[in-house]
Amino acid sequence: MTLENWIFKRARLSPHKLAFIFEEEQWTFEELYRTAQEMSDLFATVLDACGGINRVGIFSNNSAEMYVAILACMNAGIEMVLLNTRLSAEELTVQINDASLSLIFCANEWLTRLSEVNDAATDVAITCLSLEWCYANRKKASRRRVMQELFPDDQVMSVLYTSGTTGKPKGVMQSYGNHYASAMASVTNLGFHEADMWVAITPLYHVSGLSVLVRGLVYGMPVHLFRRFDAALVNQALLRGKGSIISVVSYTLSALLKDLGDAVYPDSFRLMLLGGGFVDRSLLAACQEKRIAVVQSFGMTETCSQIAALPPRDISRKMGSAGLPLFSNRLRIGGTGAGEGGVGEIQIQSPALCVGYLGQNERYQRSFTADGWYQTGDMGYLDEEGYLYVKCRLADCIISGGENIYPVEIETCLKNSRHVREAAVVGKIDATWGMVPWAFLVAGGTGKPTDEELKSFCLRHLAAFKVPKRFVWVDELPKTAVGKIQKYKLLAAFAE
Repeated sequence: MTLENWIFKRARLSPHKLAFIFEEEQWTFEELYRTAQEMSDLFATVLDACGGINRVGIFSNNSAEMYVAILACMNAGIEMVLLNTRLSAEELTVQINDASLSLIFCANEWLTRLSEVNDAATDVAITCLSLEWCYANRKKASRRRVMQELFPDDQVMSVLYTSGTTGKPKGVMQSYGNHYASAMASVTNLGFHEADMWVAITPLYHVSGLSVLVRGLVYGMPVHLFRRFDAALVNQALLRGKGSIISVVSYTLSALLKDLGDAVYPDSFRLMLLGGGFVDRSLLAACQEKRIAVVQSFGMTETCSQIAALPPRDISRKMGSAGLPLFSNRLRIGGTGAGEGGVGEIQIQSPALCVGYLGQNERYQRSFTADGWYQTGDMGYLDEEGYLYVKCRLADCIISGGENIYPVEIETCLKNSRHVREAAVVGKIDATWGMVPWAFLVAGGTGKPTDEELKSFCLRHLAAFKVPKRFVWVDELPKTAVGKIQKYKLLAAFAE
């Protein structure tokens, strides 16, 4: 399949429609296309000077300059690696080497961080250019970049590194066809209203942020981008009607709900698309009390966002479920839980599934079963109607004395204690039981109970073998840019 240039096509179809809002500025689709074309011209000059390369890095938090830079790469068919600004210099070096990046467009605020990436520690010399300078000087390009009018569906558009909740990240190669399939699958579930506007609060270097940009172009829908998440500012925009849909994770949803207080979103606000892992049912119940439609979903970087989601009609009836496979997607449960309604690994087939891992083809091929299903590494089950319920990462499952323990059950129990604000349960190797659960806790502000008091509390709600053998209090839990807890870091920090 061949795809048209989305930016050019949308500028032709909806030239004067609002396309993009960032802080006090806004652009129509025609203005956005012209700006992206000017940036493409400048990029072409720079790429020629760097030896005609066609893969670049972008290192920035959300900004108008970053948004336009991404569109410029798409307009010209330049492969882009979106780098996480929360990475250390050492972690950046690993990804820069992995992607063989020699040119990085960087926001001014992160130039110092990139300078810490020692050239001697990288495989190639790095040229770093200010995104703000590029944006300001985009009309001064020495030559015009020829716009790529058509894209093979397997042409790589973006490389995003996995969030790394289970260890070393992978460079996920996402094609134009992958992104298009994801956008079309989403709209068949959520629908599209002419007045829709998607609020983007997650970083554009994360798939849940980048996918919103793509949907805006494909649907002809304005995107309201925030520099960073601020619950008060986001709620202010939603209450003023400056957004009808927003992508959230558990943390941002909770913060928005707390800040909202007794206020009520206007009728123009349609729904929240919830991803990013487990969410407490009490939070979903609180949303229902305020008549906030929360559509739970399941997806990953490898699938360019959601692959399953609740139909909006089932928000109340199937609370806690990640829903049904979206259009053109297939899903099954593999392993011992297959065909029994039991827990097993979630396996998928999808046109949105990435085309590979950068430089790690063997690792990518090992991710598939013999009959061609991608193994997600997530555990879950299907109910009698085929609705998906996600339990945990396969790597998180604790097998203790032959019993399967799912950390989310213990974490939910612990967070029901007024003493615990956050909890993460991991498996610790044990000579007797094979593995036993340990709980890492962040205090809730009402004092820290003793281990015995916590054990007694857990025993009122859990089987004895599920009760953590040790409780460790920490100031904060290590997290990715979108709030996912990095449990492997807890294990490494407390290894004995």
